Amino acid sequence: MIGAGVQKMKPISRKVLEENNLVLGKDEVELVGEGEFLIMPISYLNNIFGLLVVADFPEGKRVSDAEINILNILSRQASIAINNHYLYQKLQNKYLTTLEVLVSALEAKCKNTKGHSYRVGIYARKFAEFIKLSSDEISILEKACALHDIGKIVIPDYILSKPSKLSDGEMEQMRAHPLKGVEILVPLGIMKEIIPVVRNHHERFDGKGYPDCLKNGEIPFLAKLVTLADAFDAMTSLRSYRKALTSQEALAEIEANLGVQFDPHLGAEFIKFNPQIVL
Repeated sequence: MIGAGVQKMKPISRKVLEENNLVLGKDEVELVGEGEFLIMPISYLNNIFGLLVVADFPEGKRVSDAEINILNILSRQASIAINNHYLYQKLQNKYLTTLEVLVSALEAKCKNTKGHSYRVGIYARKFAEFIKLSSDEISILEKACALHDIGKIVIPDYILSKPSKLSDGEMEQMRAHPLKGVEILVPLGIMKEIIPVVRNHHERFDGKGYPDCLKNGEIPFLAKLVTLADAFDAMTSLRSYRKALTSQEALAEIEANLGVQFDPHLGAEFIKFNPQIVL
């Protein structure tokens, strides 16, 4: 009965039900209790998002027209806020999708890096599930992996695809890509949670990474995780200047650099996780 009334975008109270000889169902009784109540639909453009329920009024209290008007205003404000949040999220998702396509296009130009961000995302997500991170953390991680190399868009193609060792100047430009990524993402207001990961996924446990020379506990946790997935994929991928390592060789390299390049605890868990079975 409550559902039928709400579908008509009208407030429902116990008085309304009684005057119309309507009876609450079991689930509805549990929702509103035994006393007086008021239910207002939260909707926008005839789409119902939810219900604003006010229940357990003092015994004998009846809802007045003034109280209904106040709650109606509150429900409208809630409707606008929810719809604005929905539109904002929709816009954010469009930005993310566009940037992910740009990264994929960038990687596709170089056979050595094609599919890199996708694979890093798979390794990172499966590892995050292995160590039982929350669904919210995994969601942030997936987006961060997709965009962790977005800053390479501004790096000259000849550097990205150079078949030999980079010069000092070229290496300096390459190492600028985390900060360039931040410069791209910050003005868009895209998920502030991914910014530290994009910025710090090339930091090292010993403080000799870049761009901020962070060490140990200073490095954001999710950035440490992406560092492992990123390094594993880089080592097991063919490069024009070296052959691809096997999964076991790459894991041995990670083990040899625990406490140096990689967080020792997280790195040990990554080795146990054994990412070679993921793809």
